[in-house]
Amino acid sequence: MDNFLRTDIKGKISKAILKTEFSGALDADGAPTTHGKVTDSLILTFANDLDSVAKKVKHIESAREIADANALNQVEGKPARAFPFDYVLYALNEQYLHVSDNAIFAISMSVVAGFVVMLPLIVHPAAAVIVTVLLVLVEIELYGLLAPLGMKLNSVTVVNLISAIGIAVEFHTHIARAFMLAKGDRPARVVAALEEVGGPVMCGAVTDFLAVLAIAFSDFDYFVLYFFIQFTIIIVVCAANALVLLPIILSYIGPPEVNVDLDDGDATSEKNAVKTINVDSDSDKGSSS
Repeated sequence: MDNFLRTDIKGKISKAILKTEFSGALDADGAPTTHGKVTDSLILTFANDLDSVAKKVKHIESAREIADANALNQVEGKPARAFPFDYVLYALNEQYLHVSDNAIFAISMSVVAGFVVMLPLIVHPAAAVIVTVLLVLVEIELYGLLAPLGMKLNSVTVVNLISAIGIAVEFHTHIARAFMLAKGDRPARVVAALEEVGGPVMCGAVTDFLAVLAIAFSDFDYFVLYFFIQFTIIIVVCAANALVLLPIILSYIGPPEVNVDLDDGDATSEKNAVKTINVDSDSDKGSSS
């Protein structure tokens, strides 16, 4: 083995892919005086027709199934470890093996966190549940738009979908809270809510769009597609659901209005303020006479 690794081109190639461990001393020419043993080896393989993400993922799964077989993990009856890897096929496509499960888990946790944050702000559990359902609907809509826009579900789009939860919570919560604090029947409260916070929500959507507008002029098509275009779609979908769909739902099944009563301290302060105004008014009258 030692001599073979130091011979012609075949030996040099083998030495490049084999890690050898020698014991004993070296002679004057640098050659080992005793035989060495191969501790690690690298098998070169070639893959053809991997022209899609689905085929690449299938290849990775099949290669790992073969590598995990007992025949490859036993060397002279001793446990060994064999695994396939390269920096192009495996490193870049590893994310696609579990991206769907990871996306569902991460988005679910974000929706739950959004519900917990909204619950005390919207002041009614039913309204928080309605908004939470719309958060899930927003994610379904955004996921359905990935393929028509030419995007794949990868680590970047998953992060963007998680960020969409925050944008959707911001838009929907203001409308729902204004609706719960408004007076009258459901349609009248919807109109009041839109008059109160519809403009600020629209302004928030415009400012969010301006925040990503600069990416549209990037020289990298990947940035334009996965950041500018996707975030623009996120803003449009969230604003449309908050300003159109949510008011329609609230006008039919919205919870009853919440009466915010003043506590004793606030009531006393209000009465004292009224008395002060009356006293000042009487003083003004006396001065004028």
